[in-house]
Amino acid sequence: MIGIGIGNSQYEVRLFREKYAPPFPLFDDRSSAVAGSLSGIYTPHHFGLKMEDSSIREIFYSESGVFPDAEAFLEMIAEESGIQRGGNS
Repeated sequence: MIGIGIGNSQYEVRLFREKYAPPFPLFDDRSSAVAGSLSGIYTPHHFGLKMEDSSIREIFYSESGVFPDAEAFLEMIAEESGIQRGGNS
């Protein structure tokens, strides 16, 4: 999982990181290049991607809006992606 600060500077991303301490890397995107390459995307936006050899194999989830329950979001992403969480096989 990564976070991209669409329209945010390195300074703004650093402040977010210090305040919320997310357990994933954050990247600034001051020029909004990511959003500009994806039409019809609003922030916040969440993607679930399956990768293979550094290429996107499948987008299995794409939704704009706030996700108020982080644990429920992670459970849903794990289920839709087919990965196992918490050591379950």
